[in-house]
Amino acid sequence: MRPARSPAELGLTAHDRRKLQRA
Repeated sequence: MRPARSPAELGLTAHDRRKLQRA
């Protein structure tokens, strides 16, 4: 996992985490 610098990256990481948890 890499540190998110921009809000867009944060959202992407959050979305990925949610998707991973749902999977």
